[in-house]
Amino acid sequence: MSDQIRLTSRLFGQLQPSPGRRMSVEGTKANRTNVNDRLHAERAAGGFTRDDHRVVFFGRVNALLPKDAVVLEFGAGRGKFGEIESDWKRDLTCFRGKARHVIGVDPDPVVVENPDLDEGHCFTIGEPLPIPDASVDFVTSWAVFEHVEQAEFYARELERVLKPGGWMVDSSSKRNVIKQT
Repeated sequence: MSDQIRLTSRLFGQLQPSPGRRMSVEGTKANRTNVNDRLHAERAAGGFTRDDHRVVFFGRVNALLPKDAVVLEFGAGRGKFGEIESDWKRDLTCFRGKARHVIGVDPDPVVVENPDLDEGHCFTIGEPLPIPDASVDFVTSWAVFEHVEQAEFYARELERVLKPGGWMVDSSSKRNVIKQT
């Protein structure tokens, strides 16, 4: 990374290089982690910062999730958060055991091996999801829709499988959606 980088922290204000100098976050992952740890000292107390979008998103999902719900994880993949360094964050992102039944769908066949699911289904891109109409209480997806070319088609598919009164909670770099049918 050779471009000038400005690091911003709500805790310390904006850090800028001295005149004529450039800041860089080049080097090893350990060096980048060290910079992040200095900018976000609160990470040492729980493994997350107040700006951790994953904690905010999954905190919201957990607050809305009924224990008797059938959950559909759209884009469940291999279990995207299985290697999280914090047990607390790992538990926050896994719904198995918190809901009655957790189903995952993904175009990657590895979804059937996802340990966070009770049931995994692979689907063909462009085809309807292999889930019956109005059969799930809660739909969630994290950072999926920005990778989906047929986003409107799959948004309609998720509405199709969602029961009346159910929740759809999505976080995407394009937008966040929290919707109750």
